[in-house]
Amino acid sequence: MSFSAEDLYEARRLLRQSLSIDAGYARAYALLSRSYTFAWLSPVDGDFLRSGALEEAYQLARKAIQLDLNLPQAYASLGYALLWLRQPDASIVAFEKAIALNPNYSDPRYAGVLVAAGHPARAISEVEMHMRRDPFYLPVVPVWAGVANYLIERYAEALPLLRDGVLASSEFFPRLRLAGGYPCAIGPAGGGSSRGSRDAPSPPGFYRRRHGTHKPAQACEGPQPLPRWAAQSWAAGVVAR
Repeated sequence: MSFSAEDLYEARRLLRQSLSIDAGYARAYALLSRSYTFAWLSPVDGDFLRSGALEEAYQLARKAIQLDLNLPQAYASLGYALLWLRQPDASIVAFEKAIALNPNYSDPRYAGVLVAAGHPARAISEVEMHMRRDPFYLPVVPVWAGVANYLIERYAEALPLLRDGVLASSEFFPRLRLAGGYPCAIGPAGGGSSRGSRDAPSPPGFYRRRHGTHKPAQACEGPQPLPRWAAQSWAAGVVAR
């Protein structure tokens, strides 16, 4: 997976080229939708946090569904766009439709959707199933399981999952934020630090997309779970990135 603007543009060029050959190719529209959701989430170009990028992702996914009502990837792309448009329930419906069309379909983003929508137990089950089906899963997959365990206060289970995920790739967004925040919440009993985020870096760019400022590190004493709304907001990209 690339976080390069050049690679993003090249992928879109090739997808549009495929549509110039076959304007009814639904998979190309589904993948184009994913590219705009990715661009909204990632600071690679001017689409970062631009509302029009999410609308483009939404419309492209709808186009894919219009062209092929039986394409699971189209519904998954729609579901992911709906999540960031703050429609988590509709997002789950779209992912469930994708799975109903193909029970063997597994998308790593669905676990994140379930976490953001407040269904951590379901997210854990989804991660476990995805890992069984795809041994080459993305590094973010165990991170979602870690966040889900964190939400239900299973800190000892959360920590190794978070470590496995964030150490597997330096490019995925949660790495430094998790390194700074979760040891504080988990505490010494779970293998974390009683001093929490003061022991780990949390540089600008990994604190929320909405506030425009860097949140300074703060010390804590022992396990101090975040409020559920804060952890879910982090998962949905509202509070912390």
